[in-house]
Amino acid sequence: MAASYPIAESFPSSGGESNNEQSHYVRLYIKRLREKLEDDPTKPAYIRTEKGIGYRLCGSHEKV
Repeated sequence: MAASYPIAESFPSSGGESNNEQSHYVRLYIKRLREKLEDDPTKPAYIRTEKGIGYRLCGSHEKV
């Protein structure tokens, strides 16, 4: 099963942080997740980026 999670919907606004700052934190978090989960984080199979949408979490049957 796969699901796309747009950055804006996954991380609601928190006080004084701008969207740009929030996006930075999300990218950093995804990077760290990939380092832990992926065989090769530079070629992600489980957490894929979908430009203009967000991230897609993919199961093992959906790996490229």
